[in-house]
Amino acid sequence: MALVGTVALVSFGLQTAFEEFAFRGVMLSNFAEGMLARGSSSNWSVVIALLTSSAIFGVSHIVTQGGGGAEGRSIQIVVASTLLGLL
Repeated sequence: MALVGTVALVSFGLQTAFEEFAFRGVMLSNFAEGMLARGSSSNWSVVIALLTSSAIFGVSHIVTQGGGGAEGRSIQIVVASTLLGLL
């Protein structure tokens, strides 16, 4: 039982670390830098980058949380994950 618990905690930690690295570390900074390079203001670039990366974060959770199935379940997952991504 201890082994199962340890494996679960390590898996959860690695998934969380990957999501933070991919969506915050890489995607957010690249989106903001790309917007700045195209002449947007720094504040606007950060806002658009945050909204875009959070929306992609939300959509990515359809696959990981088993979207589909019940009517409207996918939309609920996307909206909830996007809002949590913004947080």
